[in-house]
Order: sequence, then C-alpha cells, then structure tokens
Amino acid sequence: AFHSCVFWVVEDPAMAAPLAQLGVFLRRTGYMIGSMCLFTFLIVGYDYIFLGRVLPGVGKADMILPLSIVFHSIVALALGAFFRANRADPGKLPVKWQHFVASSRGKVPILVPQDAWQPAKATMCRRCRWPRPERAHHCRFCDACILRYDHHCPWIANCVGFHNHKFFLQAMAYGAIAAFFALLSMLPSCFQALWAMVQSFLAIQNLGDFFNSFAAWKVLRPCD
Repeated sequence: AFHSCVFWVVEDPAMAAPLAQLGVFLRRTGYMIGSMCLFTFLIVGYDYIFLGRVLPGVGKADMILPLSIVFHSIVALALGAFFRANRADPGKLPVKWQHFVASSRGKVPILVPQDAWQPAKATMCRRCRWPRPERAHHCRFCDACILRYDHHCPWIANCVGFHNHKFFLQAMAYGAIAAFFALLSMLPSCFQALWAMVQSFLAIQNLGDFFNSFAAWKVLRPCD
C-alpha cells in the first residue's frame, strides 16, 4: 500500500510539479551550503590556526594585523562577487525581444537549432517553443533560455550568462587569489614552526621532555 501511494504521488500531474520544484530547491540549497562551507573553512582555518596559533608561536605576532586586513579584504571581494552572481538574472530572454519577434511578422528568419554554431541566426527553442537570438541556449535546470549561455553552475545555484558572467569570473578570481595568498603567507612561518618542532624532537631525552619543550608547546597550546 505504501509503494502504491508513492507511485500515485509521483505519477499524479498535480503532485509532479511541486515535487520537481522541491527537488530543485533542495539541490540548489545543498550546493549553496557546500559553497559556504568552503568559504568558512578557508576563513576559519586561516584565522584560527595560522593567525591565532602559528604566528604567535613563532614570534611574529606583529604580522597578524596586516595579513588579516589583506586576506579578509580579498575574501570580502570574493563573497560579494559570489552573491551577485547568485542573485543576478543570468540573462533570460527579455520581453522586448519577444515583442520584436512578434512585431516582425515573419521578417526575422527563425532556423531549426543544430549542434554546430549558427552565427547571426535566430533559432527556435525546442523546449520553450520561442525564438531566441544567437548564443542563447535553454537551461534545463532554470527552465529558461539564457542569453550568451555559458553553463549552469551548481555552486552559485544559477546559470552563468550575459548579466552575471563578470561576477562569476570575479568570484573565481578573488577566491583563487585569497587561497594563494593564504598559502604563500603561511608557508614560511609553518615551515619555521615545523622545523622548531623537529629540532625539539631530536633534542629530547624522553617523551615528557618533548611535550614540555618550548617550541612545540608554543605552537600547540591555545594563545593566552
């Protein structure tokens, strides 16, 4: 009886559309949560581990403020571009284009879409059954034709098209710069801390001396 009820809900046209919308919402929400987790991991890892523990442990506490300002400025630019790419209209067919095609009365040639590029030609969308200009394609996730369609990016839960392509590239560029800045700024101090721990380990006589050694204790203990 349970399986029959499930099949009835899926096959019922009145329930199929809400279930499909629910699936799209959950998929988009999941990817957005994943994107936020990546940003959170980058920020918390850099702030808590490197700025909060490593730098004070190797005697470079004076570098915390300048590195923090530069890093968080780049991350803020990345987050701003990310949310603009997520919230912006990627470039759905404007109403004025539909009015233009309707008023042309057949003067605009509408071709059948092909796999090859059709420059300077309007084509008929097979899904929404509406003429679209060059380089516009139908996104099956957004269920709309997008101007200068690039791809549907699940991580921003939006298409990348005419109106948000710049924001998408900015988010990727600023995110990469933030990651490389964090990596390059961490390497010297992290190597210094690791080398100090190796030297302390080589100099110990027993396990208790290792945990009481200055360099290892300064790196591992919480900052006062």
